[in-house]
Amino acid sequence: MAGLQKIGRNDPCWCKSGKKYKHCHLNREAEKPLPTAALLNLNRQQFIKKECLHPHAAQGVCNGIIDAHTVQRARTLQSLLDSDNHVHTFYPAERDAGGLLKVHRKGWRKASTFTGFCGTHDSQTFAPLEVDAFRFSAESTFLLSYRALCHELYQKQGAARSLRQLAPLLDRGLPPLEQEEIQRRNEIQIAGNQKAVGELVSQKHWADQALLSQTYSDWRFVCLEFEGPLCIATCGAPTPTKDIEGNQLQVLHDPNNQLQHLYLSVVSCPVGAAVVLGWRKEFVAPEKMVESLLRLQNDMLATFIVQYVFAHLENVCFSESWWSTLDLKQQHHIRQLAGIANPYYTQPPYSTESLVPWKLASLHRYGEA
Repeated sequence: MAGLQKIGRNDPCWCKSGKKYKHCHLNREAEKPLPTAALLNLNRQQFIKKECLHPHAAQGVCNGIIDAHTVQRARTLQSLLDSDNHVHTFYPAERDAGGLLKVHRKGWRKASTFTGFCGTHDSQTFAPLEVDAFRFSAESTFLLSYRALCHELYQKQGAARSLRQLAPLLDRGLPPLEQEEIQRRNEIQIAGNQKAVGELVSQKHWADQALLSQTYSDWRFVCLEFEGPLCIATCGAPTPTKDIEGNQLQVLHDPNNQLQHLYLSVVSCPVGAAVVLGWRKEFVAPEKMVESLLRLQNDMLATFIVQYVFAHLENVCFSESWWSTLDLKQQHHIRQLAGIANPYYTQPPYSTESLVPWKLASLHRYGEA
């Protein structure tokens, strides 16, 4: 660590924490490292914040923060239940002795929830999704995308809190050079996260205006309706970097580029499964990603979408009945996809093998100029 010996005890610490060196990294290599379980627990605590993300949220208006579902509880999660009213998920991520993600069973009332809305605004805002069976319309597709956006913002804000909380703890007991490398990586992560949060806040501002005005002309949606039993459900906001053919769409680490999100949901519909894809009309990357997806042969659409979901999103629930139909090789493949740390820089190993019993029934578009 260049120049470390020249740092005075009362000088600002080299790690840019804002603390004096004597209160930060002085003798850090002699400190006892925190157990992994303690670090994981601290990390999880940063993702539990109760706030209402509705644009009209205010004290006296919100009636209490709830465990709001990111995926519809009625019909969608109900379709995935086993005999004990549980769904399957890989989240929170835990690995077995072989390094593969463990499958968790989670009660459906707690599955795919976050404390991001009060009871009043959650029920009022998403009533068109929860009360009746899913209907293909500009409103319902927007609401699915809005929910995905809010959840992504909530998660990124939790990640920001986690990075700040864990930064001074991760290098305890390590030699100075390893401390420097860890703090360098933390600094990059914090900068990237701050950029993502700022841009999601801007996107939510646009989405709030559309929500309140019920005007969706600035948004684009593609909905794929599949016949066959619903076997997975999700809600997320990936930032596609390459299309199906491998063409570059956006560079995430470029600080001058605006992050372009694709809002992706898989929910129940009357004939089986609905895959809903939404994006801002001026965003080229998600549009090109969707158009490349639609160039796939119909019998490849479903299997690719399912693999893309597991590779890019954590917030995925699936049914035991579907999981048990996969052979060990297929289950291993799905676990590998779900365990990729960064699918934007490591190309996921997609398979052409059929993994879900879905047949394309219809395609709907909304918001086109």
